[in-house]
Amino acid sequence: MNLEDILNSNIIESTLDLYTLKAHVEPELGYLYYRDDQIGTLPITINVHFYHHVDHCRFVRVSSVWVNGRPCMVFRDAGRDGEDYQDRFIVDEPLYWEMIRMLQKLNDESTFTVTPLEQELPALSELYRMKLTIDSNGDLTSAKTSQ
Repeated sequence: MNLEDILNSNIIESTLDLYTLKAHVEPELGYLYYRDDQIGTLPITINVHFYHHVDHCRFVRVSSVWVNGRPCMVFRDAGRDGEDYQDRFIVDEPLYWEMIRMLQKLNDESTFTVTPLEQELPALSELYRMKLTIDSNGDLTSAKTSQ
């Protein structure tokens, strides 16, 4: 089997969501950050050619990345959340760097909110069905909520 065989194999799913691509571009990008409203704004498509569900959190997946309708990379993920084993095979280096520049532009355009230290945030007192409080000793403590 070679990369061309994979690229020519049947596609079981296509997505514009960049999440599955993150681990395979972060060596060059540092980190991939994007807002939900930016999904689908780039000419990048991720095609899944093989997916096997092992159990509630483990899977094996083989995917390809296409930029402007041209193959750019094949990548594989396996294990817990696909993070136990990952590799990539870049098939078009200039196209890969073009994609990295597009993704870097997303990073540059993505914004975040700066929250003033003194701003009251009621949501801070609940996390993952736990009620958080600061006791008289200044310790952050928790108790389960009834939800």
